[in-house]
Amino acid sequence: ATISALDAEQRKLPSLKKEYALLQKSVPETANTSEFITDLDALAVAAGVQILGFTVAEPSAYTVPISASAGATAPAEESTESSDSAAAAAGPGPAPVVTNPLITQDNFVIIGMAIDVGGTYEAVLAFVEGLQSGERLFLVSGFKSTAVGDGTVRANVSGVIYVVDVAR
Repeated sequence: ATISALDAEQRKLPSLKKEYALLQKSVPETANTSEFITDLDALAVAAGVQILGFTVAEPSAYTVPISASAGATAPAEESTESSDSAAAAAGPGPAPVVTNPLITQDNFVIIGMAIDVGGTYEAVLAFVEGLQSGERLFLVSGFKSTAVGDGTVRANVSGVIYVVDVAR
């Protein structure tokens, strides 16, 4: 029975290796910012936008979020509603924060980025969608756009990429 179970696991190995390779591209062991910038250039061409500026922040160590279930509470806000109606409007409350104990501030790094692009609004949105669905995990945390006046917009997209070195 053990040999049969091991044979079944062995057959899964090629697909697991493919999945692992994709995950390594999504959150690599090194920053690879030059490769990311090359990918941004290709994405800009495909979306039909022009990259006007690019800023990379200093890497920062990951900090474990404080879970609402761990006793953290938000400051109370004044309200003229009854506590029952305010609770009903707020919904079921924050979702619990789920973390993996293997991810620590010693092996997980966050790198902030800001990208300025220009093009039609539709092209800019296609660029943002490409950022969010590309091989490299990019969490969009901000988006601002301004009409230029000639049918195009200038937009600033901010977000973060991640680096994990689980061997540390």
